[in-house]
Amino acid sequence: MRRSLLTLVFCLTPLYANAATITNEVKILPDDGVANDWFANTVDVDGDTAVLAARGADTGGVAYVFDIETGEITHRLVPEDVAANDAVGYDIAVSGNIAVVSSLLDDDGGNNSGSAYLFNTDTGEQIAKLNAEDAAAVDHFSSSVAISDSAVVVASRYDDDHGASSGSVYVFDPDTGEQVMKITPEDGAASQVFGSDVAISGTTAIIGAIGDDDVGFNKGAAYVYDTQTGEQLAKLTAGDPENVYSFGNAVDVSDTFALVGNWNNTENGDRSGAAYLFDWQTGEEIYKFTPDDAAESDYFGIDVALYGDIAAVGAYRSEGDEGQLNVGAVYLFDINSGGQIDKIVASDGLAYSEFGYNIAFDDGSLLVSAYLDDDNGRYSGSAYLYSVDVAPVPLPAGLWLLGSALGLLTLRRRISGRVA
Repeated sequence: MRRSLLTLVFCLTPLYANAATITNEVKILPDDGVANDWFANTVDVDGDTAVLAARGADTGGVAYVFDIETGEITHRLVPEDVAANDAVGYDIAVSGNIAVVSSLLDDDGGNNSGSAYLFNTDTGEQIAKLNAEDAAAVDHFSSSVAISDSAVVVASRYDDDHGASSGSVYVFDPDTGEQVMKITPEDGAASQVFGSDVAISGTTAIIGAIGDDDVGFNKGAAYVYDTQTGEQLAKLTAGDPENVYSFGNAVDVSDTFALVGNWNNTENGDRSGAAYLFDWQTGEEIYKFTPDDAAESDYFGIDVALYGDIAAVGAYRSEGDEGQLNVGAVYLFDINSGGQIDKIVASDGLAYSEFGYNIAFDDGSLLVSAYLDDDNGRYSGSAYLYSVDVAPVPLPAGLWLLGSALGLLTLRRRISGRVA
């Protein structure tokens, strides 16, 4: 029995950690950028296709398609019925050759009811316009959007099925644009803001709810759903609620892992921030990520992204090396060991550019927003693209033995019931 237990512990303890090589910083700027565009206020990437929004544009908002292979912007995505102040591009997402683009303040269902558009990124053509079947004024439909091959997920954070600002999420068919279902949580309540952020992998969606009260007033939670059946699969909350406020402001999901941001975490000072890695199938919190140089008002956890064995976390108000305010950074963590791999900052980062406000990570490409950068005028915005090469590095024997000993201690605690 002892041999089997030790074998299990050594199998559970990684013999390696991941190291990342960051190369090829490319700065992305639109040819038509002007002051107050907020270009790259939100970004996404899938394979060789990146999509970047500029919701402050005078046109009412626009999204751009960027070809990673050629380094060229290939299309501007503008809704056929766009109007001033529609906030097109408040959020965006891309999967394959289909992009979903938010229009947060569109008025089809009443003042600021919101809508979303599907575009073909190969042609720039608008495919469909998405509206909630029960749209109502000030719902803010499309406050967050996500897409996979099988589903388009659209949040409506101020919908009121369970009370004012309880929030809801809609699922659409990406091929037809038809609404498939509406999701609200079993324990929905007023001011829960279910749909604070959404992400999807395959048929598994994760949904933030920053106003959830399960572990304290406005502490927040994240829910996991099956988008084919509408079944709630998990509800995730932070293991240190004393440090947590508005948990679930940023979420991502991949395979059995869920990553949840909490920019308003107070462990390392007010608004220093944190991010949490879960096994969503068991509900177990695996790691709490904080940076090695954590500081007050970093807003670490403002956005999060998972790719392979790497978790990326934005901290858009962290200081620069010379003490400049709100330069921003992105941190990479190994989800096997929980260790920090790297800190990424823009080579030309300036105060108040807010690098790391929004991030996307896929196929070795890390895309980072700096939406208040000023290359094309004040608050015109920019984005940075990095190539991230991840390779396993064997652990020294001593660290492996230490990790195994810690794994054995954790396993014993779990067996005794002292660790959930």
